[in-house]
Amino acid sequence: MVNYSCYFEKEKLHKMRIITVLLVLWLVFVSCADEKPENLLSSEKMEKVVKELLLAEKKLSSLNLPSDTLYQIYEYQKQVVLRDNAVTSAHFDKSLTYYLEHSEAYVEIYERIIDSLQLELKNAELKSEKKIKLDTLQGRGKIKINNKQNALPQKPRN
Repeated sequence: MVNYSCYFEKEKLHKMRIITVLLVLWLVFVSCADEKPENLLSSEKMEKVVKELLLAEKKLSSLNLPSDTLYQIYEYQKQVVLRDNAVTSAHFDKSLTYYLEHSEAYVEIYERIIDSLQLELKNAELKSEKKIKLDTLQGRGKIKINNKQNALPQKPRN
């Protein structure tokens, strides 16, 4: 049986990148403010928070719940993410507005998020492939796993 889920995940990441680029291009034309807000989140911190929010949104999108319920859950998850990262909602919103208005910085943040997610996906695929190979070899009897930890080899008896 062929597993197409990896293909679809890669396709979704590609679509996300295209949408992000289009959004950024639109923001370039709309952008006009050059002032940095007080306490602007660093691009690294913004990347971490936005990535966690995207992952939370992805998890929620797989639930079969009414949209208003999903929105309430997302808002709760957003507050949890912000609290865990020691960021207030107002601080995040100001920083997000700034980065949206300064599209080059925002594109860099999103590209790093996409690269990070692609790397995580690749690592998960490799881990899965290694597990499948190990399971296959165990099933054929070619290798045996000794479940005893720190077992010392036995000396041959004379």
